[in-house]
Amino acid sequence: MFDMKANETIEDLQFKGLKIILSADLPRFTTDSVLLSDFCKAKMGDFVADFGSGTGIISLLVYGRYSCSVVGFEINGELADMMQRSIILNSLEDKIMVENMDLREAYRHYNGAFDVCVCNPPYYDAKAHIIPKDIHRSLTRAQTETTIFDIARAATRILKSGGYFYMSYPVDRVMDALEALRRNRLEPKTMQFVRANKSVSPYLTLIKAKKDGGVGIKISDDFIIYDENGEPTEMLNKAYHR
Repeated sequence: MFDMKANETIEDLQFKGLKIILSADLPRFTTDSVLLSDFCKAKMGDFVADFGSGTGIISLLVYGRYSCSVVGFEINGELADMMQRSIILNSLEDKIMVENMDLREAYRHYNGAFDVCVCNPPYYDAKAHIIPKDIHRSLTRAQTETTIFDIARAATRILKSGGYFYMSYPVDRVMDALEALRRNRLEPKTMQFVRANKSVSPYLTLIKAKKDGGVGIKISDDFIIYDENGEPTEMLNKAYHR
């Protein structure tokens, strides 16, 4: 058992009975996380790493979809603690664990160990001082020293040859991500752009890369979140298992 902390609530994910602990004082999970967990593919029995796992939303959803084993890597102690208590809440201690550590150090314990790695990485350029004011959002979205190259290098270190890396990244910076992936033996294989609706430009890119994969990439149809009436599309409902 565990104690709930002040301003915490339990949210039913409405998927295979899974629940997650959230706090009014810390960032909630976003639609981007749900889309990335839906984009990520794994097999039963796979060993999956979740870089920057936060409260554990991607770890929980990927486990729920594929019954695989997941390790979340989260540097923020408060978020790691919240994820650990969500694991206990769901009685998944034998399937999901959280490492409260810098993802750049993951290879020291898990070198070449994972079949799949997934990451919803920092969207902000900390070195250019483009950092949100909120301290917790800063910790999870803009580690002041972690770059997209660091993340790609960390992923290739913990992946088996032939393993897959799934990530999301802003469209206007996607070339940075592609360059970092290729420089770290992660060959982009699939890309999908995400739009709020058909009338606006994409804001997010979902990328699948293969360690030591051959050249060749597929561009999937855009993911549209809302239809012309502002209602969730069938694609979004599917991602949320509605």
